[in-house]
Amino acid sequence: PCDWRATPQLLGKWVQALPQSALDDDFPYPCAAGLLGSTGDDQGLGQRSSFCGGRSPAGTYQPLEAGLTLLACRRGSYCPRGVADPLPCRSGTYSNWTNLESAGECITAEPGYFAPLGSISQQSCRSDTYNPLAGSSSDLDCLPCPGNSTTDGQTGQRFRTDCQCTYG
Repeated sequence: PCDWRATPQLLGKWVQALPQSALDDDFPYPCAAGLLGSTGDDQGLGQRSSFCGGRSPAGTYQPLEAGLTLLACRRGSYCPRGVADPLPCRSGTYSNWTNLESAGECITAEPGYFAPLGSISQQSCRSDTYNPLAGSSSDLDCLPCPGNSTTDGQTGQRFRTDCQCTYG
């Protein structure tokens, strides 16, 4: 059905794959989540072409089949190019910013703090504990003050020397 004489440059090229069954389904088939559906016009009426408009840009995501709307990547997550859902900042990191493009943009938790998976802020170690390590992911990384020592109600302590002996 194609006139190869009129378009010889298409010989040997992949033009379009059609299913080997009846075309009872709506055509075009929807672009997958993470891809932008192409409208073929500027009216935003949904996917109107068999071509997809490309992957969602980094820092955004597109969760719907045949979707045209880009959503800003949420706090506590990052969105590389072409994702359907945000990816959480790794354990030991956090972010209160939106539109992050890579895991490297998430901030490492400081000593004296920890950050579980997908955190939007670091959390301080509770009083009478300390944590000398950066990038901790749980309050289990916060070590208890030894013996009768205390942090005197202070949280987020980094060093064992922050624990002071109590007398009484």
